[in-house]
Amino acid sequence: MTSNRRLARMPPHLALTAGQLAKLALYPNGGIRTTKELLEKSKIELVENCDLDGEVVEDIMKKVSRWIAPKSVTVLSLLSSVSFSPPFFTTCIPHLDTALNGGIPLSSVTEIVGPSRSGKTQFCMTMSVIATMPCEKGGLGGSVCFIDTEGTLDVDRLVEIASNRFPDYFNPLTPKGKSNLLRMTQNVHIMNAKSTQEVLQSLEGLQELIITHKIRLVLFDSVGYIVRKEFNNMTNEMKDRYSSPSLMGRSDMLIRESAMLKFLAESFRIAVVVTNQVINYSKPHMISTSSNARKRLCTRETNNSYHVTSVLGSGWAHSITTQLTLECFDSPVGGIGKNDATENAKRIKISKSPIAPRKSFYYAIDKCGIVELDLETSNEVDSVV
Repeated sequence: MTSNRRLARMPPHLALTAGQLAKLALYPNGGIRTTKELLEKSKIELVENCDLDGEVVEDIMKKVSRWIAPKSVTVLSLLSSVSFSPPFFTTCIPHLDTALNGGIPLSSVTEIVGPSRSGKTQFCMTMSVIATMPCEKGGLGGSVCFIDTEGTLDVDRLVEIASNRFPDYFNPLTPKGKSNLLRMTQNVHIMNAKSTQEVLQSLEGLQELIITHKIRLVLFDSVGYIVRKEFNNMTNEMKDRYSSPSLMGRSDMLIRESAMLKFLAESFRIAVVVTNQVINYSKPHMISTSSNARKRLCTRETNNSYHVTSVLGSGWAHSITTQLTLECFDSPVGGIGKNDATENAKRIKISKSPIAPRKSFYYAIDKCGIVELDLETSNEVDSVV
C-alpha cells in the first residue's frame, strides 16, 4: 500500500517550499497534494505539467521517499513498546479476554461475524466507548474511526451505552461527567461509505486521520454488506455476461481492502475490527440464502450437514488474524447456571486465533451495550466451531 500523506504536513527538515506546493497543485485533473499522488507520476510528467526543473523534481521525490520510507527497528525497541502499552484491547467480555490472552490483539485485523440481530454493531459501539477512555481505566486513550456502510450507527445509543456502562465517568448530570461525555463523542469519527469505491477512498484517507486525531481503534461495519449489495443488484443478464470479470474485480477489491487494513494495523500498532455477515453451505457447491443462514445461527439446532461461514470467501478469511463468531437463539436459554430464563442470551465463539483455543461464551445486549452472562456452560471448549 502506497503512503497517502499530505505534502503540506512534511517535517521541517524535509518540507517543500510554498512555491513547490503551489506548482504541484496545478497538475491537471485535481493537482498533486499527497505522497501517493506524487509517487504515481513519473519525473517527466512532473517536469512537463508543473513547470519544475528536473533537478528540483528529483529533489522533491527524494524528500518524499525519505519521509515515507519505513524506519528499521530493533527487537529491543519492539519489546520496550509492548511493555509501555498494552498489546490487546478488550472485547467487552472479561472471560473472552482471558481466553484470548488479553483481548483483541493490536497490529492485526479481527473479524466479528454473525447473522442479523446477533449484536455486531452493538459490539462496535461498546468498544468505541471503551477505546476513548484513558488507559488506566481499560481504554486505549485515543480516538476511534467508525466506517459505517449500513447506516446502523446510532449516536443516541452510543451515548446511552457510555452513560450506563460507566455512570461515574460519563455522568451527564455532573460537570466532569458531561465534559467526559462530550469528549467521547468528539473522539468517535464516523465515515459513511455507500459503495465499494467510497470504502476504498475512506481507507486511503485513513493514514492522515490516524496521525491527526490519534486514532487507536478502527471499526469497519460491515465489510461484506457493500460487496454483496453491489453484486446482488446486478441483473441476471449482467451476471451471465460479466460473471468472471465481476468476480475478479470483487476479488481484487477485497485484496486491496485487506492489504490496507493490515498495513494500517501494523504500521500504527492499532486495533482494527471488521464485522461480516454469514452464508450457509447446506450441500456441496450450493449456498443457501442469507435468511436461511440467519435461521441456522438463530437456533440451538446443530446439524453436521450444514456449515456456516463468513461471506467473501477463503481469500478474505486468510487475511484475518482473529475471528469471533456470534450466535443468537430464537428461544430463551433457561435453566442454565444461576441465570434462569435468559431470554436475551447469545453466544460468541473463538473461531480462529493463533494464540487461543476454540471456546465459547454467553453474552447479552442491554442498556450498557455488550455484557457477559455468567452461565455454567460458558468457557466450554468446542470441538468444532
